[in-house]
Amino acid sequence: MAGIFISYRRADIDTAFLLQYWLKERFGPTLVFWDKQDIEPGQEWAEVISTRVRSSKAFLAVIGSGWVEERKRLNTPGDWVRFEIESALKEDILIVPVLASNVKNLSAAELPKRMKRLTAKQSLSLSDPVFHSRLMKSLENVVQTQEPANSESLPVRVGQILLRQLARLQVRAVELVQDGNLDRAMEELREGLSLMMELIPLAPPGLGLDVQLGYLYKAIAQVLDAAGHRDEADHYIELAFTTFLQVKDAGIAKGRNWEDIASAINGIGNAYHARNDLEKAIHYYRLALEILPRYAYAWHDLFAACDARARNGGAIDVETMREALAKVIETGANQPGLGNDKIALLRGCLSHWEDVTRLPKKRAKAKVVPPTKQTKKPGSRTTTKSK
Repeated sequence: MAGIFISYRRADIDTAFLLQYWLKERFGPTLVFWDKQDIEPGQEWAEVISTRVRSSKAFLAVIGSGWVEERKRLNTPGDWVRFEIESALKEDILIVPVLASNVKNLSAAELPKRMKRLTAKQSLSLSDPVFHSRLMKSLENVVQTQEPANSESLPVRVGQILLRQLARLQVRAVELVQDGNLDRAMEELREGLSLMMELIPLAPPGLGLDVQLGYLYKAIAQVLDAAGHRDEADHYIELAFTTFLQVKDAGIAKGRNWEDIASAINGIGNAYHARNDLEKAIHYYRLALEILPRYAYAWHDLFAACDARARNGGAIDVETMREALAKVIETGANQPGLGNDKIALLRGCLSHWEDVTRLPKKRAKAKVVPPTKQTKKPGSRTTTKSK
């Protein structure tokens, strides 16, 4: 069946996974070839791939850090990525190189002779704010949207339970990062991504899996950052940011509920927070709270951003921190990651800044870093339903 073929290295599976989610949501599940799910046990890879490339109208070549780092493998005739791209270049189909956020361009000099023509194709970068709309527009010119199939899906209630479980897993991973248990945190997040891959084909409409996917990517970035892998962390922050931005821009017009939109806006704030752009982070946290005033995690994240700004020598907004802490206590009961230990930590931070603002200016400047453990944002989607 004519559709869209996604080619990628295993090391770039997280970027490819986001793409296939968007494409299946827009064009239908049977029009998007995803080898993790569309090659049945016992089938011959070469035969299936060759057939699906020939029957496709569009071919997306995901070029991520794994693709670049392993480009020497392209000189091996039996390399699967080389086989897929060379097969596509023989066909009269739309070919789009999709550059991950940490890849700037393709070099023809580094590609085998039969693949050099790939560099002549106009690429799209995931870091482009209009990446999603540009990609979809180009694909819509050659691929027709398919009507949803009458396939078996999970009951809505079951899907919601699994989604909440994913949210708890993500918050738990952030807590493990705070405790310095990075290996265990990454295990939790990889388990979450595996569950997400299994859930997508069975998810009932409107479940909002992409919002939770954004938070999983954001949490992976926190683990990598804590481990000192800044470049990789930046890549996952970019994936999270792109995911959240798409949900925000789609808005109510695409049937998204206010909960999803507020969660995505808060996630955009998390991305700016990770980039240390605290003023923009605070702006987006406040925007999320305008939509859902009882969004406990957004109140926590607002507190954390104000605390970080003060620690960086910026304005000390004690009033906002007092309000945010009061709201976390009021709205965060029984929420993962917002228990008594977290509240005690926030109280300690607030008490410190209250003391600092009472000190004479010269003494206050000498005490900008609180003695308590730095606050870390759970950065979770909300589980509060809007009315």
